Amino acid sequence: NTYEMVQDMEIAGERSYVVNGSIKIAVEYIKSLKKSARPPFLLLHGWQGIGSVWKRFGVLDHIHEHHDCILMDARGHGKSSKPHTVEAYSRKNIVGDIAAVLDHFQIKKAILWGYSMGAMNSYLMVCDLPDRIHALVAGGFPPIKSGSGHAEYMTQLTAKMKDDPKAWIKMMLQFEGVSLPSDFDDFDPEALSACIVTPYPDVEMAVIRTIEEQQIPVYFYLGLGEEERMVTGLKRVEATMKKRGKKVDCTYRYIDKLTHVEVWQHNES
Repeated sequence: NTYEMVQDMEIAGERSYVVNGSIKIAVEYIKSLKKSARPPFLLLHGWQGIGSVWKRFGVLDHIHEHHDCILMDARGHGKSSKPHTVEAYSRKNIVGDIAAVLDHFQIKKAILWGYSMGAMNSYLMVCDLPDRIHALVAGGFPPIKSGSGHAEYMTQLTAKMKDDPKAWIKMMLQFEGVSLPSDFDDFDPEALSACIVTPYPDVEMAVIRTIEEQQIPVYFYLGLGEEERMVTGLKRVEATMKKRGKKVDCTYRYIDKLTHVEVWQHNES
């Protein structure tokens, strides 16, 4: 089964906290199996995820042989601090958290791999701190602004979480024979609502220009079962970059039939 969760969690690293102002960010540093000078991966999960989900979906099996990997719980998630104000999840703070993690491990540049919310946060890094990015892997959300009904939709969705805080994760983890892992116990509906209700800014052209100017290699991937605006958005980005004619190492992968959730579970990306 392509979407079967990786049940063995023996890939383990050193867990710690990184401090950014009053916020603590939970991280896990996993050293590569082979000593290598290759740049490390910093993996950014999606909304209602946690850092260890990258293990469960088998991603580390493909990259940690030659790359150190850093898993972080985004603010509002997992073991990290969970402020309840919308202002706490500002662009400045999100970028600051990622930079603080890199600084903590004395990493000048990393390969950012973000999915969904993690992809959007990685685009903010591209715009604000491109000199910290060696390469970018971005899935589940192209660099387009949120839809016009984003705030209303997310408000309604997070309201449902008051009755069942794990409703979204339970849906995401509906695999045959797989139960909800115990490490998803740290849900805070108020924090999760605050972190997602604000629409993402329109950074499409800024991301394109920065990728071109800084020559940042990028691998975009998306399921064709996504909502239409996501698919058309990534195809528009691809067409724009081709039309501009700049020599940039960009790959676009459209995964047949898979939905937003299924692509994250698809560990062959």
